Amino acid sequence: YQRRVHGERTRLLRASERQERQTTSLSNSKRLASESEQIGLEVLDTLGRQRETIERSTDTVRETGAEITRSHRALTLINRRMITNKILVVAIVLILLVAIGVIVYFRWIK
Repeated sequence: YQRRVHGERTRLLRASERQERQTTSLSNSKRLASESEQIGLEVLDTLGRQRETIERSTDTVRETGAEITRSHRALTLINRRMITNKILVVAIVLILLVAIGVIVYFRWIK
């Protein structure tokens, strides 16, 4: 009878130790799950802020592109006006040279 009682006692102690290990393992697993969840929440928060930064940067790039397009148009217009002004100056100089030539011809040659 004592053997049987001793055997059951040993079996109960082993079961109790196994249960203790499983409880410890479960507690560790819960702790790790909680830490993982916290890390995941921090990562999501960081990713959200980075997304906002990227969206603002994208908007800034678009605005910059629009400004560059407007600047290019303005420079093209300025260049056209500059060429037009040069043509007008050359035309005026040619007209003045012809007028001087006509005056010289009629004053001294005739």
